[in-house]
Amino acid sequence: MRSAAYFALNIMVAALAGCSVAEQGYQAAPEDLSLPPPLEGETVEAGHLCDLGALRRAIEHKYPGIDQGTAAQEADHLLYVFGCGPPAPAPSSFAATTAPDTQAPPVPQFAIGGLNDEVQLEPYNGVFAVPVVINRAVSMPFILDSGSSEVQLPAEVVLTLMRSGTLSEADFIGASSYVLANGSTLRSPRFNIRDMRVGEHVVRNVAASVGPAVSSDALLGQSFLSKLPSWTLDNKRHVLILAR
Repeated sequence: MRSAAYFALNIMVAALAGCSVAEQGYQAAPEDLSLPPPLEGETVEAGHLCDLGALRRAIEHKYPGIDQGTAAQEADHLLYVFGCGPPAPAPSSFAATTAPDTQAPPVPQFAIGGLNDEVQLEPYNGVFAVPVVINRAVSMPFILDSGSSEVQLPAEVVLTLMRSGTLSEADFIGASSYVLANGSTLRSPRFNIRDMRVGEHVVRNVAASVGPAVSSDALLGQSFLSKLPSWTLDNKRHVLILAR
């Protein structure tokens, strides 16, 4: 039986290829495919995501002078990540460049006001986002979306977390179908985030899903919000108020 992680990786491959899932009835135009870290900025031709030679050329172009053994090992690892080959570890040098910063991330700004925490929202892509720390390792902005049943992470973040060991195959818990804003249906892998911190609040064992595109927004949905005692937004001050 194929693992949930296998399905997660294949959804990421579809996103990388600029394709949507079959239910959305969308077909991508034939064009070059952008590669994820550590090959950001590099591309391969459409249909060549699982082409070992194409990946080797992209690696050697991105990292001139790289030794052949390291390039071959990273190419084999990418084939595995893209669901095209057997398990293969990343070279230690590449694993280091793609892992999130494991030093203590900066603590989101918050103020203690009696029985409440006040978390300052951050400007992000024209809206205000909530700073969230994932698994005590990665800090990133989330769009607060009370209409979303679960937390959602973009595919590129899930891929990076898996490569760094912050998210493992054991954290995947199956798959579910979700109705998107345009009415289409997406079947997405689900996984467990061990802990998420907002201000002084830490919520553990949060169900999450993979977003429909490589760089989709991270959404702070009900699988996190419903575990809070209560929360409100102060739109004038751009503050998220959490009951302690």
